[in-house]
Amino acid sequence: MEIKKNKYTNKKSLYSSGYFGIGDLIFVLSGPEYNIAIEGAINIGNNTYMLDKFGTYMNHSHDPTTYINGCFVIAAKNIGKGDELTYNYNVTA
Repeated sequence: MEIKKNKYTNKKSLYSSGYFGIGDLIFVLSGPEYNIAIEGAINIGNNTYMLDKFGTYMNHSHDPTTYINGCFVIAAKNIGKGDELTYNYNVTA
């Protein structure tokens, strides 16, 4: 994974450094857990949020490239090298 500036938002975003097929595991979230939502943390389940060093740079999309299932970041579509890794903030599997 690569963190670099998003050309549309001018903020740091997370990009793929490889190729992934639908359903492939991209990476496993790890880091401190919280029982309240905090900035940059990802909802991984019932009132559980994780602040991951890469996940914090994943942006929201209504047509995401990934989805979150617990601590797992899974490819929701075919992902190419250099594609932005996004997920829908409103959906946690």
